[in-house]
Amino acid sequence: MEKNKFLKIIGKTGEYVLKLLNIVIVLIVLGVIFFYVYSSGMYKDYVKAFHGKSGEAEKVISGKLSDIRQEIDHNLSSMRSGTAKTGETITAPSPAGKEASADYYYTCPMHPQVVESKPGQCPICGMTLVRKKRSSAAPAPSLTPAALHKTGEKMEMKMTGTGESMGGLVTVDPRMRQILGVTTGKVSYRDLTKKIITVGHVAYDEKSEKVISSWISGRIDRLYVDFTGIVVGKGEKLASVYSPELVSTQKELLLSLEYLNELKSSNSDPEAVNNAAELVKAAETRLRLWGITEDQIKKIEKSKEVLEHLYIVSPAAGTVIEKSAFEGMYVTEGTILFKIADLSTVWIYAEIFEQDMEWVKMGQDVKLSTVSNPGNFFYGRISFIEPYMNDKTRTLKVRIEAPNPGGFFKPGMYVEARMEHPVGRVLAIPDVGVIRTGEENYAVLDLGDGKMMTKKIIIGEHVDGYFKVLSGLKEGQKIITSANFLIDSESRIKSSMEGTGGMEGMPGMEGMQH
Repeated sequence: MEKNKFLKIIGKTGEYVLKLLNIVIVLIVLGVIFFYVYSSGMYKDYVKAFHGKSGEAEKVISGKLSDIRQEIDHNLSSMRSGTAKTGETITAPSPAGKEASADYYYTCPMHPQVVESKPGQCPICGMTLVRKKRSSAAPAPSLTPAALHKTGEKMEMKMTGTGESMGGLVTVDPRMRQILGVTTGKVSYRDLTKKIITVGHVAYDEKSEKVISSWISGRIDRLYVDFTGIVVGKGEKLASVYSPELVSTQKELLLSLEYLNELKSSNSDPEAVNNAAELVKAAETRLRLWGITEDQIKKIEKSKEVLEHLYIVSPAAGTVIEKSAFEGMYVTEGTILFKIADLSTVWIYAEIFEQDMEWVKMGQDVKLSTVSNPGNFFYGRISFIEPYMNDKTRTLKVRIEAPNPGGFFKPGMYVEARMEHPVGRVLAIPDVGVIRTGEENYAVLDLGDGKMMTKKIIIGEHVDGYFKVLSGLKEGQKIITSANFLIDSESRIKSSMEGTGGMEGMPGMEGMQH
């Protein structure tokens, strides 16, 4: 009843569609069965057998099954008796007709180095492998990383098979050496130079900074330097200040000078003349303390005119880096008006990591470059090393003093600082040849004829891609610089196996037979 209701709902068209789907599913199943029989090559024997009598067909099938059973029993007995050679791969017997497939191989159209013995997909790009006939010079098996991973078990057994139990010695045949990409380096004496590259920032030379303040109370009536960044020369006017105290002191100077001249002209008492001269000196001294120069004082005494404004001048040549003065502003004695710095020499602060501290010395030359002009190099010298470290960054700050021709270095700019310190001629090996475990260091020796062995070494400083050798190696020895971790693992496994008497000495292996 439910089926009839369903057919009524979908109608005649739906019924035809269901029947068609059933037919398609049956065809797909038949196709899969046919493909399997055809690809295995067994159909030839079966067809030949079934052309004869049924008894002959049974003999053919029984013979095939017997052959497979015998091959499996043979392999199992070989494994138990230990007659299977180390490194030898035990495979199942080939189906009937498989001998003909030895003349063909499968490869990737995009990656011809991928070679397989059976259909499949490329381990690199995933494309379906193409069947090709094998020529007289058969292509080498795939050496791609994916293929090596796919056949990793066979490769490992091969390597173990070529290893000789000689106290950790491992022998690797040339083919395996090529697959692993083994390269070597030489233990030799080298002239090494420690190079330190760090980043620094440009700052003002604190020794050249000048602070200009008001020496007297008054009002700024005019500014001759009204913005920062302007370059001024020594003695150049910066501002003019009107001060009532300055005016009254100048008048006092003129009156004292006039009184002194009168006493001298009238041949008065010498003591009175000396007192008048002291008054003149006192007035001149006050003017000097307020910043009035000797030339200005002489001009006042000669012209008998009072200067209403005091000119504040620059005490040195440099660049105005700070301005606090404004026209109309009232100032008191000690008010800071300007800051000037000489940029002909700059300071560069650089951070040195803790492990590089011993290579930094006072007076050491430093090579400087900037991102804005990478082709040009400037040179400075370390003038100070701070006596403490930054506990947050674990760095040591050093100060580099460098000339600044043309004002190229701008305060706040970042520069690259390079320092070099010669280590001398030492026995060294490439750093890629050192296996570091944290507490100990090892190197894999290349003894020749494919023989390799791991050896413990003691190393020193790491300089320019090399480690200084303190002990464990001699000049002229060869070490492995790539694939050394894999070879070291194989060597350690062999040493441990020899130390425990092989697999028999391992827990749980007492009942194993050879």
